[in-house]
This record gives sequence, structure tokens and C-alpha cells, in this order.
Amino acid sequence: MDFVIDIVTGIIKRRDTRNENIKNIRSFLKHSWNLNYHRFKPNMDNLKTINIFTDYSIFDGLYKIIYIFKRNIFVIYRNRSTLLINFFFTMFLGFFIGTVYGDNSLSGLVHQIHSSILIVSLISIFNGVSVFGNNRHIIYQELFNGLNLFAIFIARVISNFIFDFITISIYTISWMNNTQLKAPLGTVLLNNLLIYWVISGVANLLSLLVNRKNMTQVSYLVAVILWVLNGVNPPYDKLYGNVKNKFITDILLLATPLNEGIKMMLVDELNLYSETFNTSVDYIINLYKIDINYNYKLYLLIFGLILKILSFIVIYIIYKIKFKK
Repeated sequence: MDFVIDIVTGIIKRRDTRNENIKNIRSFLKHSWNLNYHRFKPNMDNLKTINIFTDYSIFDGLYKIIYIFKRNIFVIYRNRSTLLINFFFTMFLGFFIGTVYGDNSLSGLVHQIHSSILIVSLISIFNGVSVFGNNRHIIYQELFNGLNLFAIFIARVISNFIFDFITISIYTISWMNNTQLKAPLGTVLLNNLLIYWVISGVANLLSLLVNRKNMTQVSYLVAVILWVLNGVNPPYDKLYGNVKNKFITDILLLATPLNEGIKMMLVDELNLYSETFNTSVDYIINLYKIDINYNYKLYLLIFGLILKILSFIVIYIIYKIKFKK
């Protein structure tokens, strides 16, 4: 197209090629291309620079974030059929889990929360891999075109989280209608959002590190492993006995955020169950090593934030490597 435009604008004089053979035409095109490429060759050093933060005013950076944010919202909303299916599927899962595990007892409460965390984790993986993994080529193209990495990253996270907030809200409302949970809706919704925040962060990071064809399967595998290690089934004492290595078990429990996730939800519920199940509450607290004074919400918030920062760094590193190639 560059060569055609050069002919149209008169930079290269058009010649009559009707009486020439193919070899001469190809030779002429090749010679003309090489000549003009070196004459109008762009400065590649300028293209190789990538700015993590904006070089302009803070208002310019906000403008870029808002612009990319609006575009992402439009792209997501344009696929309305998938959104509606996602919302309906989430609502069905909420009603289903709430009904199947609806047992008005303390042990039933534990299994209710345990099963719900698995569902929230799977929803988080399904939505989390699409934030960066399915759009890696678009992000790299935007960076190559000079858009700001910080603006691209923030806009994508916020725009996707708006629809994710709606999804988790639908799930929480439909789930709580059939459960014995006594905590307020706002508390349970916040807990589910924090779990979503962490697991979607895991999916964001894995979607950048793993091949696009396998990233969803790998993310689901990691989510199930984290769920198994949350201390409910198997409980901590059996897990230590099965692994037979306390150091490895401690590392596994430290690496899983869902270990804190289920404790967070149990703390909010056990305070409300203490009058009904006096002795059982103490038993559950000791069994799952729950610290009533520990801020599990803050832990999950920071854990998820670290995962987002790591995703940001990975995008930057991969882009620099791909550009050098």
C-alpha cells in the first residue's frame, strides 16, 4: 500500500508495464520499494520506547484511561448474548448450590461456604482469563502504537470488574435466598468479591504466562488445587497426615488464598451462630485454626493486588521480548 500511495501522490512515476514481462515488473517493484524504504524509513528507536506511566500531565493520563475504558465497555456490552447467558448461568448456580447444601446446622454452614467458594472460583477463572489472555495481541498492538501501558491496564481491569461485580452480585443474591447464612447481604457480597478479586488475579497472571490454547485449563486446574487446600476437605489434621511433611504442607497452605477466604466467611458467620451452637463454634474455630482478630479481608485484598501488579509486570516484559524479536 505504501508503494501504491507513492505512485498516486507522484513520488514514483507510473510506468506502462503492459508490454513488459513479469520478471522485469518484479525487478522494478523490488528496486522501487528498496529505494523508497530507505528514503522514508521510520526511526525505529522511537518506536521501541514504551512508557509505563504517561509522560504528559495527569489529566492526559486520565483522559487515556477514560477513553480506553469506554471502548472496553462498548466491546463487552456488544456481546450481549454471552453476557445474558453468563448472568443466567450464574443465577442458576447460586440457586442450585444454596438448595443442595441447605442444611440448618453449623456443619452444613461449613459445607455451604466450602462449595460456594468453589463456584465463585470457577466463575472467577472463566471471566479472569479473558481480561488479558484473550486480548494479548490487541494489548501489544496498542503498546506498539504508543498507548500508555498503565492506562491500558487500569482501563481493562476496571471495565471488566464492573460486569464482574454484576455477576457476583447476581450469584450472591440467588445463593443467599436458599442458605442458612445469617450475615448481611453486603458482608457476604464483599467476601465473594474479595475471593473473586484474588482468583481472577490468578487467572490474569496465568493467562499471560501460559499458551492461549491451554490457559483456561491450567487456570481451572490451579483453582481446584487451591480449593482442595482450603482446609475443609481434607481438614488440616488429615492434610498434614497425608502429605507427611509439615514444611511442605505449611508452604501449600501459605500459598493458597482460599485458606484465608473460607476463614473470612466463617468468622462473619460464627459470631452470629454463637448463641445457637455454643460448643460447636469453639470446635470449628479450633479445627480450622481461625483467628478471630486477624483481618482476612485485608489479606485477600493485598494478595489480589500483588497478583495484578505481577500481571502488569509480565505484560511489560513479554512486550519488550516480543518487540526485540
